[in-house]
Amino acid sequence: APSPFATDCAMFGFMKVGSPRKGEPDKIGLNPWVVFFITAPIPLLLFVLFVYKWQQQSTDFERIKESFLERQNNTLAHEALGISARIRSLLTESAEDVRTLSLLPATADSYKAFYASHHMPVTTYTEKNDTITQSALPTYSEMSFIDLNGQERVRLTDGKTNPTLRSIQTCTTKTLCDGALWKSALKLPVGELRFGQMMRWYSREGSSDNLEGAKLSVAYRGKSGVFVLGLDYRHLRDVLYMPTFPYIKKKNLYQSYLDGNYIYFTDSDLNFIVHPKYWHVTGIDKETGERVPAVIDDSQVGERPLNVAAYRGEKLGAYFKRLLNVSFTQKSVDIFKAPNLTETIRVLSVAPIVFNEGQYKESGIFGYVLTGCNAEFFQEPKERYQPYY
Repeated sequence: APSPFATDCAMFGFMKVGSPRKGEPDKIGLNPWVVFFITAPIPLLLFVLFVYKWQQQSTDFERIKESFLERQNNTLAHEALGISARIRSLLTESAEDVRTLSLLPATADSYKAFYASHHMPVTTYTEKNDTITQSALPTYSEMSFIDLNGQERVRLTDGKTNPTLRSIQTCTTKTLCDGALWKSALKLPVGELRFGQMMRWYSREGSSDNLEGAKLSVAYRGKSGVFVLGLDYRHLRDVLYMPTFPYIKKKNLYQSYLDGNYIYFTDSDLNFIVHPKYWHVTGIDKETGERVPAVIDDSQVGERPLNVAAYRGEKLGAYFKRLLNVSFTQKSVDIFKAPNLTETIRVLSVAPIVFNEGQYKESGIFGYVLTGCNAEFFQEPKERYQPYY
């Protein structure tokens, strides 16, 4: 009969191994099925641990990526606000200076001294040797005093006395004179000011950019008449050289635009007033003396300037709708992706140009600044364990 010990072993899956010699205890081994059931779950457990670890690393990478993209967005937002502040500074300085001009004697000598004391640096690109230089440029290209009858009494052009004095009847866009500004300024209460429209000759694609006489004027109503300063357009255009993400040095603004590193801005009427592609900028037809109407459909691009509200084409349709319905309706920065006319995807940041002088007191907005970079430069972190900041 089997021993009680052997019976217990059989119950728990053990068995005798070999034939024991006389006087030696029985040798006990594991049943193969028990071994199988014990070891079978090990690969599954290892696989589960691997999946868990991979998922954890993937989650960490997504978190790093989100943080990195958020940081890039914050950078783009701060840059857009910084450019907006620079434009606001130019406008504020012009408003303060025209008030100062009203305190000076309305003579050619005093105006010349005022002209000589106001300079700011501008950036110039030289295509021949592909370099940029900075030099001081007078802030105001034109200065005028108009009496209460609408007759110009003093006029300086590029710091020199201009003998051709205009009246409210002869101040027309044919001579880049903002007659609408003169008329509205003469009706203002004493102590009020008003900004005019961008006055520049329109240059079509393929022609050279004609900056002769280009300016943005501000008029101040004094007791004796209206004082006008024309901010040289090149100071506004100089904003395009400001460094922005992805920090590729801007030289040739057109090439920088093609590379995806650019700035441009609009006025409150949503006209483009500064853009690397100068044929997008609002302007006057030199032959007719009339302001060139804005692009309606894509076939007119290059022959007319752009206006966000007037555009009805397809290539920029979704982009401009976003600007109208979101970016321009909020007083904060908007960041999004959109294709340009060449269907290159750009990451854009939009910020309002906050300004509350003159006719902008009610809205508090002069216009909008937009910065862009090619989506290829808008990179996600490439390392899973080490963030980039």
